[in-house]
Amino acid sequence: MENRGALYYALMGILAGLRICGIVTFLKNLHNNFWRGWIYIFCGGYLLFDLFAIITGLEFWHELILKMFDISASYWNLVWGLFIVLGGFSF
Repeated sequence: MENRGALYYALMGILAGLRICGIVTFLKNLHNNFWRGWIYIFCGGYLLFDLFAIITGLEFWHELILKMFDISASYWNLVWGLFIVLGGFSF
């Protein structure tokens, strides 16, 4: 794993801390939340896992990311098309 420096890890820590605060706030106000809040929770959970995978250097995650950006692959349009649909739904 390459040396990324203190600023990189500080930013990752701040981002993770903000996501955890958001999840805690959501759970404390669960009775006021609508279905949109659950999208926030699941996206926040994904982001926390993604940060964990990047910091720990999970090999399978690195390979998956490389495959996602391989524009010559036959599945590329399907994968990114699903992201576009999900983004439109979230919007």
